[in-house]
Amino acid sequence: MNKFKINKITKMMFVVSAFMGLTMPAHADNYYDVEVYDETFADYKPNWAEGGKTHQVIFNGKIWTEAWDAAAGLCPGTEATAAIAGEVWVALRDATASELEGVTDVCSQSNGGNSGGGSEGGDLNNPYDLAEFSASGEYAVGDLVIHPDTGPFEAVEAIKPFTYAPGIAPWKEYQETPTWESVQQSHIDTGFQKGEMVLHDNIIWRAANWVEASVTPAEGTTWEATELSPTPQFSVYDSSVRYLEYSYVTLNGKSYYSQSEVENVSPLNAELKPWKHHLYWEEADTKNVVGTPKQDWPAQVYAPYVDATAQFLPPLAGTLHDVGVNYFTLAFVVADTRSSLGGCIAAWGDYSDYDLARGPGDLYPTIKQIRDNGGDVMLSFGGASGTPLAAVCTVDELSSLLDETVNNLNLKIIDFDIEGGAIADHVGGNGGNTGGGNTGGATAGLPSWVYSLDLTQAALWSDATDHYDSQDFVYTVENGEKVYYAANYWTAAAPADNFMLTPFTAGLPWIKIPAEMYPNEASRSSIAADEESEMQGVERRNAALVKLQAKWSGEGKNIKTAFTLPVLPSGLTSDGYYVINDAVTRGVKLDLVNLMTMDYGGEEVCPHSENKPLDGIQAQCGIDAVTNVHSQLSEIYQSAGVDKSDAAIWAMLGTTPMIGVNDVEPEVFYKNDGKVTAEFFKEKGLGFISNWSVARDVPGEAGQVSPNHSGLAQGDGDDQLQDYDFARIFSEIFK
Repeated sequence: MNKFKINKITKMMFVVSAFMGLTMPAHADNYYDVEVYDETFADYKPNWAEGGKTHQVIFNGKIWTEAWDAAAGLCPGTEATAAIAGEVWVALRDATASELEGVTDVCSQSNGGNSGGGSEGGDLNNPYDLAEFSASGEYAVGDLVIHPDTGPFEAVEAIKPFTYAPGIAPWKEYQETPTWESVQQSHIDTGFQKGEMVLHDNIIWRAANWVEASVTPAEGTTWEATELSPTPQFSVYDSSVRYLEYSYVTLNGKSYYSQSEVENVSPLNAELKPWKHHLYWEEADTKNVVGTPKQDWPAQVYAPYVDATAQFLPPLAGTLHDVGVNYFTLAFVVADTRSSLGGCIAAWGDYSDYDLARGPGDLYPTIKQIRDNGGDVMLSFGGASGTPLAAVCTVDELSSLLDETVNNLNLKIIDFDIEGGAIADHVGGNGGNTGGGNTGGATAGLPSWVYSLDLTQAALWSDATDHYDSQDFVYTVENGEKVYYAANYWTAAAPADNFMLTPFTAGLPWIKIPAEMYPNEASRSSIAADEESEMQGVERRNAALVKLQAKWSGEGKNIKTAFTLPVLPSGLTSDGYYVINDAVTRGVKLDLVNLMTMDYGGEEVCPHSENKPLDGIQAQCGIDAVTNVHSQLSEIYQSAGVDKSDAAIWAMLGTTPMIGVNDVEPEVFYKNDGKVTAEFFKEKGLGFISNWSVARDVPGEAGQVSPNHSGLAQGDGDDQLQDYDFARIFSEIFK
């Protein structure tokens, strides 16, 4: 699902801006003169899109410029500052001594808007005055410390000096870093994901957030310099040596570097985790701040998505409540950026300041208001960007973290939005730990019926066959690998004789199916990984849920679990199928499978709906997707020996369209699409309906893709919108 911090929309807006010749300011002529930040000034706005100037302000020892509109009192440095990630302020450089002369920072509303989690008094990075970790210290079970790089931790084992620092693996396997120049072109379309490293000007740089490929690594950009050596000198590991941070050793044919000062810990034992990230549940009194839901999560519900880390929250407990919306899906919780050092640390939107115990801005008091109104919230883990927790946490860590979160936020249901690289992060998959976007895009040029083929049922092509009919599909074995083909029309010819090396071109009998559509050989088989050492993110998440659900059952708790997945009109992708199949086979109790009925790809997959507000095109593509997933779920549960009726499977299905103009711009979800979808919901008895997102359920500039409006002009016409029209349409289902 999209996410404002670095979502598909935001990325595309910057790509479009670059295409149109719009760039972020880079020269002195683009800026006003340096001035002292004024918290009462309400007109800090970026004018670079119109070719104008942006401000340069002094605050907290740095020179800042606005990347988005900055409300009065929203002071620089109260949020992450990577401009490309959609934040309000970006740091240009350190202020000089002469610039700082006589300057006094004034910021009485540092948590203005929805800009940061709150705590009363104390250092923002150590609000409850924990003892600072010392590498030379010895710690007993239960000791609490804070580390400047990774935050607060609790010792879960006795820890000796110079062994394990909190949240930091003492050793990390060394891999040669590619030069920025050598990989820039391969990242033109995708950019560099947070955490990726490159070598430039003899410095190893780490992407502090998503970075456009055109941005050269340098100080003052979204790249940050590391202390890693570009030309390391390795020595053989010696257990008697105390190694300083960034020491380089070899052991058993592998190379490693130290991430902290360490002795008596072999690189082979670097994965041990005697520290547990400490969340300020008790200190922040979280359970009372968020309140308690007055009833269980409904069997059927409308719960639109809310970007919880956006600058300002929509009026969830006010206007939306008056419209009839009482349930919301809060997005997204992912791994904190500090987890890259080896810890299991969660945060809202991967902001270190937005920890789970305190939340961003006014979110947690707002949750209490929603619950006082008789509603509730579902918390969603994952999303299109950031690193999923399952990619950095062990099974035990993830199970414990989820349990803590459910208990302290008084949750009745949790959701896992699994897409981008995360959906393919499984045994036999080709995914990674970073977000991407909806993986339900199509390959251009293929007939739409190709996408509905179940290639796992393909038979080996045989020249003994008399003929093949249109839409028959087969595979051949070429160079030891399966290659799949579909017959575009009746043919007696072998695919090997006249197949295409590129996607379908009219006039030839066989279509060579692109490799990205091939089924995972393990996707419909039994679990491929039983030992945690063999698991990837998908398997770890499912194993953690099995363990946690058994615990909840023993405690008499009925906490619901939802998966949100990308989809095509033909159903789940092969990776999506694997996610559900692995979960069901392991014994995860799934209460909801929510489908992202959006961003399908080319017109051959879902016809373009732009300027066709009454045709119900987007609604029909979503209906086809949900209907086909119903069949896939029936197959999965039947194969697992689980008896589920058709009605029970309909009841566990949900649909979440992207209202208004989609990321794939010819796809537009109009009000009539909402009405058709609502009727389908009632007809089939679905369990869940949502939309991305509440903030987009308002009119805006027609045709524009934005995280803050629908891209539909204001008005009552079929192709127009008034505030929260979609909320009214979907809420009507339950009246």
